[in-house]
Amino acid sequence: MNALRDSNFVFYTTMPSSHPKDHDQENLDLVETLNYLVYGIFLCGVPEYQQGFSLNGANVNGEINARQFSDLKDYQPRAEMPIV
Repeated sequence: MNALRDSNFVFYTTMPSSHPKDHDQENLDLVETLNYLVYGIFLCGVPEYQQGFSLNGANVNGEINARQFSDLKDYQPRAEMPIV
């Protein structure tokens, strides 16, 4: 969780789920949709970053549960992109 707290660039999205207790196609579809936004930004150039990852889960009965953590592919920044 320290990596998330120390991040300087974060995308956060939510959606209602008909089965919040299950890690199912709804989760995969949400991640895929968010990836389109990331790829769109990368078309303009990759900002400089130290670490990238994807974290997803669910809010079940008021308790947030992380279910999947994966590293972001290693995208290389362009020289023209400013450091954020």
